Amino acid sequence: MSKPRCTFCGKSQKDAACLIAGDGVWICDVCVGVCNDILEERLLETPLRAPADTDLGRIEAHIRASVPGQHGAVRQLAAIVYNQHARARAAAAGKPVADDHANVFLTGPIGSGKTLAVRAAAEAADLPLAIVDAASFVVRRHQPDRDPMEALVHAARKIRTSAHYAILLVDNAHALLTPPTADGSIRHGQQKLLPILNGTATVDPKEACDSRRVLVVCCGTFPGLASLDDLTAIGFLPEFAAHFGVLCRFEPLPASELRALLTKENGLLADCARLFEREGVELRFSTEVVDGVVREAERLGTGTRGLRCVMDNLAIAVSMSFDARPPEGPFEVGSSLLHTGPGAPED
Repeated sequence: MSKPRCTFCGKSQKDAACLIAGDGVWICDVCVGVCNDILEERLLETPLRAPADTDLGRIEAHIRASVPGQHGAVRQLAAIVYNQHARARAAAAGKPVADDHANVFLTGPIGSGKTLAVRAAAEAADLPLAIVDAASFVVRRHQPDRDPMEALVHAARKIRTSAHYAILLVDNAHALLTPPTADGSIRHGQQKLLPILNGTATVDPKEACDSRRVLVVCCGTFPGLASLDDLTAIGFLPEFAAHFGVLCRFEPLPASELRALLTKENGLLADCARLFEREGVELRFSTEVVDGVVREAERLGTGTRGLRCVMDNLAIAVSMSFDARPPEGPFEVGSSLLHTGPGAPED
């Protein structure tokens, strides 16, 4: 029996990092990479499609399926993204509208659902979304993992739409206000984004596409930011702040919303229970435990992130409470386990 060789290049199993078997054929890792390059080039030659038709109500409903509460802010964000969707649809139909549009400052505490809401809105509107971390622009010597414009093109190619009307989410935008350093990195961070805001950054040379139509959403905590007029007062350059015309504010999640995230179908309690189902353990959570999880999440003050942290620690505490083997059948999760996990507060 002959030893396996790549059917395409003839490389032996010894010389290849990996050989993948098919029906009577083999392909090596190098040839897989070549095939991927060819596919990407072919995809670039295919016509781009217009975003799928939708409406404001569907976008709003899709956000609400992912983000608890935030009723007014979700409605506002849905309208912002719907208008970007409408501009993209109009351009695809040969009836483009003016390029000018207001970019967005999205503020709110940690764990209030800001980034998740933008993800859901872009998905519902069938628009490409790229997320970059503002912290990567603050220090001169640090280069972002991917240039924002490259990230936009990559996102557009994934769904075969134009990058003209993409959404750029600058996450952790409060990092742009880190106390100044000797090399002026604050100014550098904001200036790095100015070409995008000015519309002069090239998005995709193949489309002759610049950033004039890209919707920029700066997302951060910004406690106390009452209006966009305060942007320069808190440290943003006037030429940076002038590009933002919409302020969308998320509020801290109340206890009722945290509880809903726990108890809803496929919520965090159900997720935790599924971790132990394969061991034959049926977790049961008392009302006291649910109340305790909500109180601890409120104490942490980080919204959904805090809630997940408490549940992760509870799952660890449940595992630690077992002996060598988990018990089969029902297991009552007692409130005492909330205070035995590795993340429990010290006395």
